[in-house]
Amino acid sequence: MRALLTLAIVLAGFLDARAVPDPFEGCKRTPVTGGLQFQCDAAVGLAVDAPGGDVRQQVESRIGLLRESLRQQVSAATLTRTDQVYRAGDKSWPEVQLEYRRTASEALVFEGHILAFKPDANTARLVLCGGGPDARTSATCSTLLPLLAEKGPAPFAPAAQPARVLGKPFTVPAGCETTTSGDKILAVDCGDTASLIVMQLDPKDDVARVLKVKRAKLLRDIPALREDEPAQCKVLNVQTSCTLLRAGEGQNEFIFRLATATVDGAPLFVECDQEASRTIPHPVCAAVISFGGPR
Repeated sequence: MRALLTLAIVLAGFLDARAVPDPFEGCKRTPVTGGLQFQCDAAVGLAVDAPGGDVRQQVESRIGLLRESLRQQVSAATLTRTDQVYRAGDKSWPEVQLEYRRTASEALVFEGHILAFKPDANTARLVLCGGGPDARTSATCSTLLPLLAEKGPAPFAPAAQPARVLGKPFTVPAGCETTTSGDKILAVDCGDTASLIVMQLDPKDDVARVLKVKRAKLLRDIPALREDEPAQCKVLNVQTSCTLLRAGEGQNEFIFRLATATVDGAPLFVECDQEASRTIPHPVCAAVISFGGPR
C-alpha cells in the first residue's frame, strides 16, 4: 500500500510538472550575445544581460535600432516614449513605453515596452516586447515581460546553432567566437582584430536601405568615424561595392566594410570590420568577402 501511495505521489508530481505551460510554446527563439531574441505570432522581443551595468546606453541603443526598423515599414510616423513603472503582481521595474503612430492619422502602428534595470552591480538587464496593436501581442508581452525581467534570459535562451551561411557550414577561426547564429544571421567576434556579420534578408526587403540604416547607425554611434569612397569587393564571389568607414589612427585604425549582394537568389548583407593595416580579409571574413574588382 505504501509503495502504491509513493507511486501515486510521484506520478502526481510528474503530471503537475507537465501541466505547467511553456511560456515560449509556439515561439521562435534565436540566441544572441547575452540572451535571446524571440517572435511569438505578431509579438517580437529581446532579453539580454549585458556586462558593465550601463542601463541607459542599452536602452538608447535599442530604441535607436527599433526606430530605424520601424521606419523601414512606415516612414511617415513618429516614435514616442514614456518613462514610467511596469507592475506585475507585487513586483515592479523601470519601464519605457513606446508608441509608433502614423503622422497623418495618429493610427497606432507599434506599441512596446522596455524594462531595463541592474539585477546586480555589474549587469544591465534589458527586456523588450512589442508588436502591432493586437490583443494576442498584449497577452504575450504581459506574460513574458515579468518572467524575463525576474528570471533573466539565461533559463530560456536556446543553444546556439552551428555557424552557417546560406545553410552551409561556416568555419569559425581559432580565437574567434560566434555571438549570434540562426537560420538567417551569423555574427562572429574576434576580439580587437576583426568581426563579421552576415544577414540573409527577405526577398521583399529593401537591401539598399538596410545598408543605409547600418551606415547611419555606425556614423551616429562611433565618434570621428570617417567615410571613404566606395570600393569594389565580392561577396561569396559575386561582384558588388563596399561602403568603407574608418575609425582611429595609425596602428589603432579600424575599417568597416558594408556590402549587399544577391547570392543564389538570396539577398545578403555583410559587414566585415577589421584592422585597417590588413590589405586582405581577416580569416573570419575571407570565406565571405574579398577585396578588389573583377579578375
